[in-house]
Amino acid sequence: MYTLRNGNARKLHYASSISEKELKEFQAKYRNGELTNVDAFNTYHEWIVQNAPYPKNKSWEATWKKQTKAQKSINALGVLIGQTNNGGISQVFFNYPNYALLIAEVLYDELRMYIHAGFGADYENALKDFFSSVDDGSFNEIMDRWNDQNIPYEKRWSAFQDFKKKISVHEKIRDYFYTDDFKKGFYDRIIRYIEKNINMLLKVVPNEVSTSITKKNAIPHFTNYLKTVYQKEPKSVHIHYSKKVTIDSIEEPTFLMAYELADGTKSIGITGAFTYHLEGITLEDIETMRKTKRNQALVNIYHGYHLAQEELKKNPKAMTVDTGKWEKLIARFQNPRKARVPVNVKFHSYFGSKNETFYFFNCDLVEHNREYLPKDYSESVEIVPYSERNKKKNATKCAGTLNTLIMSTGKVQDYFRYAEDFHNIYLKYPVFCMLGTYYKLL
Repeated sequence: MYTLRNGNARKLHYASSISEKELKEFQAKYRNGELTNVDAFNTYHEWIVQNAPYPKNKSWEATWKKQTKAQKSINALGVLIGQTNNGGISQVFFNYPNYALLIAEVLYDELRMYIHAGFGADYENALKDFFSSVDDGSFNEIMDRWNDQNIPYEKRWSAFQDFKKKISVHEKIRDYFYTDDFKKGFYDRIIRYIEKNINMLLKVVPNEVSTSITKKNAIPHFTNYLKTVYQKEPKSVHIHYSKKVTIDSIEEPTFLMAYELADGTKSIGITGAFTYHLEGITLEDIETMRKTKRNQALVNIYHGYHLAQEELKKNPKAMTVDTGKWEKLIARFQNPRKARVPVNVKFHSYFGSKNETFYFFNCDLVEHNREYLPKDYSESVEIVPYSERNKKKNATKCAGTLNTLIMSTGKVQDYFRYAEDFHNIYLKYPVFCMLGTYYKLL
């Protein structure tokens, strides 16, 4: 089971960056009552957990060891709140049994909740009920039923219902967890904890100097920016490309900055009208772009990133998808009467503003196989590529195209493309690439 008792990082390894100005503006909105404490937590959770640049080549256990105690705590609270909101306190233990003790440590040790009264006491009782089911073997029996793909879904669902009965405080917590009185005290406590430990949760980048960026100060300015973000001096920084751009009727010089970090990572950022770098994007990723007008395209992508950040200042939920709208969108795409039907769908990213709305998702695309399509798309579908269909006649009834990226505006399915047709930056940050394409600087 996960715990806060050992293996906590003393500095940030995997944390997203935010400017000091943006953070203060957000906190001012919360204090002035423009945001509810629930909205504030959701935004903090998105910054701290969802946007964290976790390495893809490491296991979650390895990544967990490199997180601070505060990061682990917000991760655990996200699980607690998300699962309880979705299916009640029982769902926390059912879906995340390895978080059971961790959540208790966060509630009692980090948030200082009273264990003998209120939600603190109720969670303690739920925890006891959970461990009783583990000790008597009923939890394992229930999970075996739930994971048995050979029995009807109704019987699998009954396994969860049986487990819910074992958590004696399930209904009691449900009756108050969503009330305004409870949310005020609970979420206020969490927000205070976040703001107290902000420097162990996010990389807060100092405000940029108001003086304009020129060829003379671009290198020291961007060097200082990287040093602030990574808390280490970069090995090297130099100007890779420069061009004047016009933003809000003002012409300013813009510089693409090639750099190498202390750990050997090489990439290209930007400074001038705005200063950014895309975390997780390497020089190898950039080289997957078409050589023709690569530098201009990179400037436009960074402009897309800038536009997204500006929208998030006005609307913190601009990149948080509405679950209900998302499910309706996918249901429409998965109409078996369509010539192309996405299966094995995984949500990628979302952006919504007054002018633009983008949904991106990865999937496998089944084409012209209507009679073989499954009735339930919620579970994985075995797909054989068309090129291998004849070799594996008995393997599956569905043939299609693997690894497809689909974008929609929410109104019509704009297009689908195979993942190999895109450069790596698009696959990681399609929203920024699309905004950059819509609002080109170069």
